[in-house]
Amino acid sequence: ETRAGGGHPDLRAGSAFAGLAELAAEMAWDDAGMDIAERGHIPYVLVLVEALRRWRAAAGDGTAVPKNASQKAELRRLIRGLAMGGDGLNFVEAEERAHLCWMDPYDLIGYDTRELLDAPPCDKKGPPSHLDHLLVALRAFSEANGGYPPLSGAVPDMTSTTDRFVALQEVFRTKAREDFEAMRRLVPPEVPDDELATFCKNARSVRRIHARPIEEELASGGSPGPVRDELAELQYDAPEEPPAGHGKDHVPLLWMVAVRACELYQAERGVYPGGAGLDGGDAPPGPPGAAETAALAADADAVWTTYVPAALAL
Repeated sequence: ETRAGGGHPDLRAGSAFAGLAELAAEMAWDDAGMDIAERGHIPYVLVLVEALRRWRAAAGDGTAVPKNASQKAELRRLIRGLAMGGDGLNFVEAEERAHLCWMDPYDLIGYDTRELLDAPPCDKKGPPSHLDHLLVALRAFSEANGGYPPLSGAVPDMTSTTDRFVALQEVFRTKAREDFEAMRRLVPPEVPDDELATFCKNARSVRRIHARPIEEELASGGSPGPVRDELAELQYDAPEEPPAGHGKDHVPLLWMVAVRACELYQAERGVYPGGAGLDGGDAPPGPPGAAETAALAADADAVWTTYVPAALAL
């Protein structure tokens, strides 16, 4: 699964889809009698959509976006005007994120994904992978939708009433489902729905990682230099007290080295570490006794001092 990085939220403020535009239009923007607290809890993305709609109406162009400093300043003035004298945090959020109204959709897509989309079709032996099919579909979808990727459906936290935020989430989820269905029509049936759904959710931050099969690595004698370099980097960069569920213990490279070491142990001794003395799994229940604990500690020491170095020397 891809992992999204930072960057700008994909809120479509500059190109509002139907559900988002309709939700923004439902707000009583010109009602001077609206409670100041209620006005201060309109989600900022709706403020941006309405401010841009008014800016376009004044410009006489329903698709234009602010380009120069004066136009951008005018949009920000419209944002402040919608507050009607209030100082709600939502209007501060909207003014700080006014750039979402004129940002190029190309900038919503991460560098790694753009590199994949701009690359020529993958020229390799054998049939295309699921990722190859997904990238072809993403390229076609983006070209047909003004450069935008499929909407993930995620909405970041923002100042809002619960009811309005839930309604906002629903219009984004509905649009994300529509984009999923559009991608489904572009992808062959062998790509399962769950894989496609994960791809659509993370389409802005896809990376292709090339790795050779473990059989090829073992047959060729491995590459201890890069492995050692990576291990040294991990040891240097990892925090002394990694957060729960993270850190050194969960780095795939370390698991690969550990598994290799255990396989070397088994090849030489005919049993995996911790298996000596166990008779087909018929050991008595309960915690290990002193002898078993000592045997486990000896196996762990052997793996660390003898077989891990041997694994790295392959």
